Amino acid sequence: MNQDKIITVTGTALNAKAGAVVRTEKGNYYIHELSSWPDSIYEKTVEVTGELSVIDHSQQSGKNAEGKWVQSMRGIQQIIQHAQWKVVPAAQ
Repeated sequence: MNQDKIITVTGTALNAKAGAVVRTEKGNYYIHELSSWPDSIYEKTVEVTGELSVIDHSQQSGKNAEGKWVQSMRGIQQIIQHAQWKVVPAAQ
């Protein structure tokens, strides 16, 4: 499954093993080619707009060509490409 569309999400800027992520009520969105958020943005509420790409990792076995277990990703990964973001000011 791979579908591309422009979206805007609002959530918390966090870092994960697979890179920078925005955690929302509807799930996590990874930011394409961003390994981590800058310290000035990390753990703040951000609004991110970009092109959504959805990748289904459910067919990955978790084993390499020699049959040894390796770290892998499972399930659906939502990636925002060409992302632009801004910090959302805290409510007063």
